[in-house]
Amino acid sequence: MSKMVRISDNINDLLNKLSNETGKSKQSLVEKAVKILTRKSFLEKTNKEFKALQKDTKAREEEQKEIDLWDSTLLDGLENE
Repeated sequence: MSKMVRISDNINDLLNKLSNETGKSKQSLVEKAVKILTRKSFLEKTNKEFKALQKDTKAREEEQKEIDLWDSTLLDGLENE
């Protein structure tokens, strides 16, 4: 189901120009832009949390213990081939 969203004249002009240049519909361009921004937001949040983890010695040690535990399961007893 499609929904209506209000955009400024300037953005509409930019969408029209981009649509003409790429041959893609304005709808597909908006969808792609939202997906890109969603991914960017996710990565920014992830980076922020990772930086906070790096500053927290106790949390970093706990994470390393968990990583070590999972690392021991990687080969599951298989020899190097």
